[in-house]
Amino acid sequence: MISILKPASGNIFNVRKSLEHLGLKTCEVSHPEEVLEANKLIIIGVGAFSQTIEGLKEKCLDQAIAEFSHTGRPLLGICVGMQVFMTKGYEFNVTQGLGLIEGDCVPLRVKEGVKLPHIGFAPLTEEPEFLTYEISQSSEINRDDFYYAHSFYCQPKEESVVQAYSEYAGFKFPAILKKENILGCQFHPELSGYKGLDFYQSFNRI
Repeated sequence: MISILKPASGNIFNVRKSLEHLGLKTCEVSHPEEVLEANKLIIIGVGAFSQTIEGLKEKCLDQAIAEFSHTGRPLLGICVGMQVFMTKGYEFNVTQGLGLIEGDCVPLRVKEGVKLPHIGFAPLTEEPEFLTYEISQSSEINRDDFYYAHSFYCQPKEESVVQAYSEYAGFKFPAILKKENILGCQFHPELSGYKGLDFYQSFNRI
């Protein structure tokens, strides 16, 4: 069973649909005790770093997620769900994150005139060892890219947690972070077709 934290924002329907397409059982959780009982946990979100953190703190979910991360059970953060794993975020104001991965969430450093947010498909520049492409390789429709929608990115203190990078307008940013049982992706697997399904399948096998 994969538990998905019910977000204040974020497309939980498409996430569940993708996982269930793989034959995986899912459930929505919204209380600290449900988080702590999860076998595998996904944090999703769309919007600002500070608003996401505030929403988690209001329900004491920040403490529950931190406690869950120490159990060794798989934890996945998607987009803003990964960004809040960092120590601090700098969107609108300086906000303390969950501190699960040391580092900051900062604006994309693109040239003047380049449109933000970064919205669209982009490939990974490296292939993480944990990520396999069984579904996309066997499909007649095979896209090499993942779907992004963001203006900020994670800047971890230790480069060793970066599993893969991607690029936007010549700027290279971490696309996948992994620290022990904690996994995060800047892209949206649920909007990334067969490659997204492969990512969810790989997470399920961690």
